[in-house]
Amino acid sequence: MSTSQDDKEYTFRDYLTYPEDERWEIIDGVPFMQASPTPVLGGTSNRLSYIVVPRRFQVVRHDNI
Repeated sequence: MSTSQDDKEYTFRDYLTYPEDERWEIIDGVPFMQASPTPVLGGTSNRLSYIVVPRRFQVVRHDNI
């Protein structure tokens, strides 16, 4: 692996060239590929938020607004 490639600091301009179907993040000039959430993780986080977040608010419909 080339040392010059390892020392490259990536920018937002580089980020814009990455494929749109991949999730990337550049932190301090270093690109990191992010894993997409799986359906199992999505369901788990939804259930967890239902348990953790208190339900103090109710949605009230006002027809006169």
